Amino acid sequence: MVRVTCEKEVQSIIDNEISLMPKGMREMFEMSRKKYMSHKDIAQELGLSEDDRRQVIIESVYVQLCF
Repeated sequence: MVRVTCEKEVQSIIDNEISLMPKGMREMFEMSRKKYMSHKDIAQELGLSEDDRRQVIIESVYVQLCF
């Protein structure tokens, strides 16, 4: 029971941090990590170059690692 509670608390913290990201960064992060979309697919869907998209994903993952 304690483990489940801790997991829920951690997930709540992560979800909160994701919600604080700028909209575009959050959308790309969720496409990458929750929908398992490839970098190429995300770039195509959002009309970005793959390099631009890759940089935003890197920044959003860095934000997650810093909390």
